[in-house]
Amino acid sequence: MPDKPIAINNGSEYPNASFRNKPNDLTPAPKTKQQPEAVISSDRVKVRKPSAWKRARHKLLADDGEQIKSYIVDDVLVPTIKNTISEVGTNVLDILLFGEAKPASPRPSNTITSVGLRNSLALDEFIFETRADADTVLDYMSTAIDDYGMVSVLDFYGWCGRVCPATYDNYIWTDLSSVKIQQTRYFNDNEGRYMIGYVIYLPTPHLKE
Repeated sequence: MPDKPIAINNGSEYPNASFRNKPNDLTPAPKTKQQPEAVISSDRVKVRKPSAWKRARHKLLADDGEQIKSYIVDDVLVPTIKNTISEVGTNVLDILLFGEAKPASPRPSNTITSVGLRNSLALDEFIFETRADADTVLDYMSTAIDDYGMVSVLDFYGWCGRVCPATYDNYIWTDLSSVKIQQTRYFNDNEGRYMIGYVIYLPTPHLKE
């Protein structure tokens, strides 16, 4: 019995694998992680920029010795020394050139929250209206660490109903065992009076390895 003719693929069953028919870019565009939905309404969370010395004091509760030393030297002492040297040098130069020192120009305040990819990220204080709100956010953070081994600053902001740069997903915590929730006094603009709130004193988040 003669062999049956072999059917020639017309391209409908198998795709043409020629380079000409391939997409120009086979690499999918990277997806940016989205902030999670808020678990606390943003109007129940106030944001305050603490002083540098206050942040250093809080680190004594949460960070180890090397982190504390690095923070105090890099973020507190070094900028202060640099500013002092700059002002002294400028005053000396003004006296030599003009016979007197010029009035000091106001310096812009340091921004506590950094958007660059530094080794660590200093955060603002998030003041929760109730202890239950602070506990809820901390529970979400602890659960994320139990499930994934880490939780990011992006997650923290999202659960608090706050928006932050996408780069904050690069900063994480892997251990929150030493975190404390403490009372604090703050001025409520809506109420027009001082009130008691609660702050989660977190260790400094670090870049993903």
